[in-house]
Amino acid sequence: MSNSHQSLFDRFAENIQPDSKWAILLLEESSRQSDWQKARDLLQKITADSPVYDIVRRDYPALIIFRLSPEHLREVVLKLTEHGYNRLKAINAQM
Repeated sequence: MSNSHQSLFDRFAENIQPDSKWAILLLEESSRQSDWQKARDLLQKITADSPVYDIVRRDYPALIIFRLSPEHLREVVLKLTEHGYNRLKAINAQM
């Protein structure tokens, strides 16, 4: 597929680089009910830390890159999926 036809999420998902310290989670809002702030709050509950993140696109659908401890990645992905988030990509260089 040509890069000009890919979504911003797809372009970032193809080019995101693993980090030796953090697990990386790329998340795009899939509905207005599943906004990125709710995802951030869910990550905070799971990890008991304030999430480290970069906002790639603030407008809907927002695109956010979260960085979290690798040991939390599986649970975070499961919980986000259970809460309706389905546009995400997780990368853990330690696995």
